Amino acid sequence: MATKSYLLTWNPKRFPWSDLSDNVAELNRRGTVSVRWSCGNTKNIQPGSAVYLLRQGIKPTGIMGSGYALCAPFKEETWNASKSNLAQYIDVRMLSLLDPSRDGVLDTASLAGVLKTVNWRTQSSGIEIKNEAAVALARRWGEFLTKKGLRLGSWYSAAQYAAALQRLAAKVTNSHRTLLIANANALGHFLTNGKLAKLLGKTDSRIIHSQYGRLGRLLGEAMGHKFERKEIKTRIIADDGRSQSGDFGWTMEPALARALIQLGWATGSDSDHADEGVGVSSEEREIIGGSKAGQGFEPDPKVRHAVERRAMEVARAYYQKLGYRVTDTSLQRPYDYILSKNGKERRVEVKGTRGTCFDVILTAGEVNAAQSGPEQTDLFVVSEIKVTKRNGKVSASRGRHQVFTKWKPSIEDLAPTEYRYRLPVSKNLR
Repeated sequence: MATKSYLLTWNPKRFPWSDLSDNVAELNRRGTVSVRWSCGNTKNIQPGSAVYLLRQGIKPTGIMGSGYALCAPFKEETWNASKSNLAQYIDVRMLSLLDPSRDGVLDTASLAGVLKTVNWRTQSSGIEIKNEAAVALARRWGEFLTKKGLRLGSWYSAAQYAAALQRLAAKVTNSHRTLLIANANALGHFLTNGKLAKLLGKTDSRIIHSQYGRLGRLLGEAMGHKFERKEIKTRIIADDGRSQSGDFGWTMEPALARALIQLGWATGSDSDHADEGVGVSSEEREIIGGSKAGQGFEPDPKVRHAVERRAMEVARAYYQKLGYRVTDTSLQRPYDYILSKNGKERRVEVKGTRGTCFDVILTAGEVNAAQSGPEQTDLFVVSEIKVTKRNGKVSASRGRHQVFTKWKPSIEDLAPTEYRYRLPVSKNLR
């Protein structure tokens, strides 16, 4: 199923984005930047959904950025100081972001055809862009960036790439795997045509176009992409072009590279983590936030307990702020908190991780508890927790959270990580 797309809005008259230039500079330096943004009353945005950022109010007005949602909507104190209520937000990974005063914007008034059906004058952030218009906008936005000499950001998230690769496992050939792993592990995810061809034992580098074209079509279709007749399918995998040294080669889509790392196919280059720990002492650098997009098993018990404690702290503070009486049940029950307010109770399952989170590890007891019982259950996930070790002591801080209310994990969203096998009756024991 194709990813859904949403329109986020920014009006400089109402909200001064004081660090916009810093955000643009970070994206230009690292390839992405994460921001937290209001999504109005929209509650059904899912991780991986495409988002576009629309500037309103002060000219130039139009599309100034794009990316994808890192989480479902959650409630937090509103940015508007004149209001005291909570507002809904999502965390967004921006893959392209312009400074309108310097770079301009994609003027929505000039958009024709199906794009005229989008309510560009909306007063609400978070409206959905219907599928046909979303496809047209993605193409028009890509053309706009290309004309400005800017790199087109990935239209799909790492989670979407990872899911597509898993579904296509039987169709991904050994040659495909060889090329993907090498490209993802290369510095800056760039590898020359000649080196890629040599990995396949070939001297004709045109084979890379053929291999990436075939795999690009498979991946694109698995993610719901509708290719036009002459659309270049290799761009789902990588952009072809010359490096600063003049060598012709392929730069892999950053989201695809992250997906390969998450799946364990690739390890990534040192440059993927070059900015982690900048300005931090050698003692503090020993353990600083993970990079996997999912909750993995943490082998160090001190780190694991610190992450768990931090997640519990964030969850308790969140619900207490909403007026709930919070009771810790983590040592007695297969869920972590019981919430009480106005004579009603609900359960909370808390998960914490050091990386960006698209999945979590659940025990059978946690799944059974959420699927049964009269009380509703919330899944409260705290990701990007920073862990530091100093003088043998481990501490955890920060973290971003997302809340999934009325949570009942469905069977199609559960993936087995291990099985218990009942041995057959045997008389062969010696």
